Amino acid sequence: MSTAGSGIDFFVDYAEAEGALAERVPEGALLVLPEPMRTALHLPEELGLTEDPETAREDEFLLVTAGHPLLMTAAGTVLARGDVGCSSLPRPPGLPPTPSALVDKAREQIQTDHGRIDVAGTPQATHLVVLRVGALLTYSVSIDERVQELEEVWVVADSGRAIPAELCERLRAGALEPRVEAGMTAPNGHAVAQAHDLLCARARRRVEELSRQTSTRLRGQLDVLDDYYGRVLSSIDERLGRAGSDRVTMLTEQADATRREWTRRRSEVADDLTPTFEVQPFRLHLVAVPAYSVPAVIRRGARVHPVSLHYLPVLSSYLPPTCPSCGAEAILVAGKDRLGCRSCMAAPLQTVPAPATNQPADRTPREPEAKPAPSPPPPSGTPTPSTSPLSTSRSRPTPARPALAPKRASGRVTPKGSAGRPKAQSGIRMASSFWESVHSRELRPRDAVLHSPMRTLLRLYGALGPTYVVGVADPEGMTGLTATAVVVGPDGTCTTNGEVQCAGEGDRPYALFWRSGSRSNLLEVEAFPLEELGPLLARRDEWGKVYRQRWRHWMTPPPKPIIELDPTAALLLKRAAQFAGLGYAIRCLAAWEYVTERDDRADSATERPDPSRAAAIESIVSKRLDMRITVPALAARYECPVESVRRHLKSLTPVVRDCTGLRW
Repeated sequence: MSTAGSGIDFFVDYAEAEGALAERVPEGALLVLPEPMRTALHLPEELGLTEDPETAREDEFLLVTAGHPLLMTAAGTVLARGDVGCSSLPRPPGLPPTPSALVDKAREQIQTDHGRIDVAGTPQATHLVVLRVGALLTYSVSIDERVQELEEVWVVADSGRAIPAELCERLRAGALEPRVEAGMTAPNGHAVAQAHDLLCARARRRVEELSRQTSTRLRGQLDVLDDYYGRVLSSIDERLGRAGSDRVTMLTEQADATRREWTRRRSEVADDLTPTFEVQPFRLHLVAVPAYSVPAVIRRGARVHPVSLHYLPVLSSYLPPTCPSCGAEAILVAGKDRLGCRSCMAAPLQTVPAPATNQPADRTPREPEAKPAPSPPPPSGTPTPSTSPLSTSRSRPTPARPALAPKRASGRVTPKGSAGRPKAQSGIRMASSFWESVHSRELRPRDAVLHSPMRTLLRLYGALGPTYVVGVADPEGMTGLTATAVVVGPDGTCTTNGEVQCAGEGDRPYALFWRSGSRSNLLEVEAFPLEELGPLLARRDEWGKVYRQRWRHWMTPPPKPIIELDPTAALLLKRAAQFAGLGYAIRCLAAWEYVTERDDRADSATERPDPSRAAAIESIVSKRLDMRITVPALAARYECPVESVRRHLKSLTPVVRDCTGLRW
């Protein structure tokens, strides 16, 4: 069924498919409808359709324009039923191309390094089966604005790779015949998934364009919101300045509630004006394109590398060949021992062992480029470990470079690699889903467990927060990732770790934690294992100095959050990040948010920093990491009295005693 042209053309095609009789006339179309269609649409037996208001007014035609209920009903029926079929492009008449002509075209169109291409046999007439996938993309520009657009992609049915744009245009314009050719079978799941990825990639580019259009409106609404709540808080502060002692507590609580509501409304407005998309596939066609299978070889001296080429008469050219190693469309290189593309031939071929699945892989980050001084001997009385935890050999997983293109039908992404019982092979799926959501700026606080470090990280820094934790300088340069099998802890927490690969940067190690079986399931992302490295960084002997010197590139001031923190939280974020990295500081902030939400006292959040309370929060988090930081040491670092820290610890410890499973 055609989806191009006017609304009347579409409805006429729909009506004819339902058994109606139709005649095109200059005014539009005349229809004689069957009984089931008349009953379903409440229409008379004979019906005239037009797009001209004058004709509709004078000749009693039904005016049908964009958005008419008839068109919407017909479109909904077509989308619900789907459009599935097989067709074939007729083979051009005449003799097949000669071997010499095929050789000349191959050498002209296919570039190779260090080799010469030759045809090694007689070309065989065959068909290239192409998969055509069409979908309706619905963009939610705001809470009350929606845009619908039609998109379709064409991929090779057996591999899922996109076909040249020129071939797509020829197939759209060509006279296809509804016929099933020999060898045409249902497409495999990989090809359909690749087509879906291409649709989502186009949708994301469209969402970025819509986001630029709505950014001005978003800033305007946020300015109005900030002005309103700012005036409300100013009024409360003014009343607080002249209030009696009996009203101070009430006004302070009112100010705190206003600030929380201010934060909630900002998040709500941002969500309402953040464009999203949904993909509704409705078309799945197989098209057989006449082709010739050409056996060829690429020669380098006495070495011969066989390749299989497909010559397409409709284009008078070859389909671009793919690298036999990685499957990419790139210039082929004839090496001394194998054939590959320039990327594959840049590094020697090697087999990398996968980590053992019965125990967690070591997540210790790589050594920094500048090697530290040799470790001094431990002081007397300190047990000497047989092997330093930082020198443990790291078993790297088999490299996999999934494209950073989302694989979901919804624009607001919740990573879904963990639904149900975790599987060993789902680590790369979960990691890919997570980092794709980061790369596309679609990760939201609601995708994380309430009061978890991930929820706090996304509130403070938005979707790019995980890149700050693992040290990715340019999120646009993220090109791939590795991941190990999923490890499930005794408390049900799922873990996978690996490296994010970035163009122009070194690989960035990470560890991802989540809960299985829930929608908002993310718990935390780390750059290095805090449970293992945290106690070492907290040591106050010579070993602690060595470890802190070795990992000093992580102990830097944190980036500026996108939301305003109260002074105590800002102090806690800064001091904790400079002591053990941003991941550790986010744990402390998650504990701070948990405590302030449950603390009934009027000083839960104050206008002036409370260093002793921040030190108490860090003490709670460090104890759960077995870091053994003493209260005097924390008091010295936060420049506050020891007794004040202990007083806060005494009141805060019962609040968090039963809080488990949140990774802080």
